[in-house]
Amino acid sequence: MEIKNQTVNYYEHHLGDYAEATSHLSFVEDAAYSRCIRKYYATESPLPRDLQTVQRLVGARSKEEKAAVESVLREFFVLQTDGWHNRRCDAEIARFRDKSSKARRSAESRWGSQREQSDGNANAMRTYSEGNANGVLEGRESHEGGNALQSPVSSLQSPESPLPPKGEVLQVFEHWKSVWRHPTAKLDKKRRARIEARLKDFTAEQLCNAISGFRNSPWHCGTDPKGDGVVYDGIQTLLRDSDQVEKGIGLFTKPPSSATDRSAPRQLKDAFEVSNGRR
Repeated sequence: MEIKNQTVNYYEHHLGDYAEATSHLSFVEDAAYSRCIRKYYATESPLPRDLQTVQRLVGARSKEEKAAVESVLREFFVLQTDGWHNRRCDAEIARFRDKSSKARRSAESRWGSQREQSDGNANAMRTYSEGNANGVLEGRESHEGGNALQSPVSSLQSPESPLPPKGEVLQVFEHWKSVWRHPTAKLDKKRRARIEARLKDFTAEQLCNAISGFRNSPWHCGTDPKGDGVVYDGIQTLLRDSDQVEKGIGLFTKPPSSATDRSAPRQLKDAFEVSNGRR
């Protein structure tokens, strides 16, 4: 039995995550980012290294559109030897391929097992097993919108990734409250889910460092001359994805010399020691 390779024709789009991560983008930048993501999934590969090639692929024609593509590439993608990578896209594609491979092996195993049992009535059993294997795939295709190897399961609720200890979630949340001065903030479901999602890839201490690091970012503190004065300090923004966490850690370990909040280093040290029980 031949099972054809599947390609990505569905990807998860978490409205809350997307809105939180792109709320600062202009209308044109948002459109450019959306097109870049769709092209990424359609080709199942990073975007080309050449900026002009990417602009052409996503249909950027005007000067404003081309500038928007460049802006979102530098903010949401990382340039590597084989092109512009997006961590979320890479993870979703890898997850899809893993599920596709498992489904293929499962179907092939079912076929092989049923062939071994067909000694007494080979032809009849083959008819049954082919129909059964195809029926399983067709039934799943009908149930899941045409793709048997992909299911819209939220990555924040994956049974393959156990939830982190509550103490770590609370440690990160209390650190954020202290560093960004939100003493009355509540650990609601959305904030807890965001912290739990990041704790699957980072330690609590690394997340605390990232949260502290963004105090060295004029953009997030609302002091960037090019900004609109809005403070982007929500924990869902600061921990929106792995790329964002890594940026925060970088700002923590090597603060830019132009950081405007000169009192931040001492405040961050105090907050970190408090959140880790060192005071």
